[in-house]
Amino acid sequence: MADRNIPVVVGQGQYVQPMDEPRPLDPVGLMVRAGERALASAGPPELARAVDRVYVMNVLSHTYADMPGRLIKALGLSPKKAEYGVLGGNTPVKAVNQAARDIAAGRAECVLIAGGEADCAKRRAGKGQVALDWDPAEPPASMEGDDRLGSTDLENHYDWMAPAYTYAAFENAFRHSRGRSLEEHRRALGALCERMAAVAAQNPHAWNREGLSGREIITPMAKNRYVAYPYTIRMNPNIHVDLSACVILTSEKKARDLGVDPGAFVYPLGGAELDNVWEMCRRPRLFDSPAIGECGRLALAQAGLTINGMDLFDLYSCFTSVVQIAMAELGIPEDDPRPMTVTGGLPYFGGPGNNYSLHGIATLADRIRADRSVKALATGLGWFNTKHAVTILGGEPPENPWTDRDDSALQQAIDATALPPPKEKLDGPFTVEAYTIWYHAHGVPLRGTCIGRDVEGRRGMAWMEFDPNVLLALQEEELVGRTGTARYEDALSHNVVRF
Repeated sequence: MADRNIPVVVGQGQYVQPMDEPRPLDPVGLMVRAGERALASAGPPELARAVDRVYVMNVLSHTYADMPGRLIKALGLSPKKAEYGVLGGNTPVKAVNQAARDIAAGRAECVLIAGGEADCAKRRAGKGQVALDWDPAEPPASMEGDDRLGSTDLENHYDWMAPAYTYAAFENAFRHSRGRSLEEHRRALGALCERMAAVAAQNPHAWNREGLSGREIITPMAKNRYVAYPYTIRMNPNIHVDLSACVILTSEKKARDLGVDPGAFVYPLGGAELDNVWEMCRRPRLFDSPAIGECGRLALAQAGLTINGMDLFDLYSCFTSVVQIAMAELGIPEDDPRPMTVTGGLPYFGGPGNNYSLHGIATLADRIRADRSVKALATGLGWFNTKHAVTILGGEPPENPWTDRDDSALQQAIDATALPPPKEKLDGPFTVEAYTIWYHAHGVPLRGTCIGRDVEGRRGMAWMEFDPNVLLALQEEELVGRTGTARYEDALSHNVVRF
């Protein structure tokens, strides 16, 4: 084992820009702060000279043509290769897994992964609260990875392009699959959110450390209106944050040669990446995720561990439906006492664009350094329960080496379950599989949108009633499994279902 290129995490850093910072840093500046902390946590100054590959996560708040180049220059690095990723919250976990494979195969010697967002600073500037001295924004010159859009034109036509609406619909489908009443499920969501908020309250890197109660989170009120039923504002990811993170991996041998303290080694033990059926409207079920289930199985098998052997988790948590689906697919009981996050989750820790999971991995690395017996699992998620990645970390070297394993047969098997394209014009009975009711900014229901099947079993999408009073009444009923009548209305260019 000593002669092999065993990948190891040797440094990690996180940075939280104060909300009242008079001269806010741009996203690259935030990444520099996190990168400096990651390099310092590893110890030897020679580590910076060893970095031969840099990955930068896709940034939403303010971009430049060469984001990696700016970070490389600021940190004084000289990598042979630098990449800027595509959109997707799965990308930090995927990058860690790929770095482990590249190091094991000898394709890379030392890899630095970073990301950051400065959306709060940008919003402050938009309100005239602060002046930004950032360089003018430019579109990235290039991006690496699968850059397919997350929704089709037809899905967009029925509002299935906004995460809050889409994941709320998944939430309602998941509730029905568990046989819970509306009120039972709301209480369960409150308990889950309260646990996440409590973790954030104790995390010095969290953006929101209020530690809200479940009732405060799930109860709609003036400052916590519904966005899309059953999600209130406090159940949505908070993207208006200034956060950054960085993780550095190298081989165990290189780390020892550089003089990194072996007591600081954190080992990637296993990992995998797979996608669900890409088009949401063609997935056989809207309350599960075969991709994350298979990712978990592959990663655990590589690590030689079971889900019961995990001490810590950081499950991607943009919305509660994601957490619950992941738990179900990974085999984690609903009443499991282990926390499902070490950061506090995207609504409370903060949702820095595509980079949230790198904070989870950095936090897990800290926890493993404090207790080398700990085994931990992190997940990442892109688009609409679409792109998934899992990685497992521990304090001891892996039993099985990282290899360029071919998981394409599994991906093909998932893809083969796709339903036929949805029916664009409905005319007759229509049974709901998933739905949500979304709201005006002033707290009044605007419209419902749903997905379901006609009498022939063909999938379709439809808008629901437009009368706010009718929508409020429907919101108190279980609509999943209910059959209405759907008609294509030329004046609206949409199918509309009425019950």
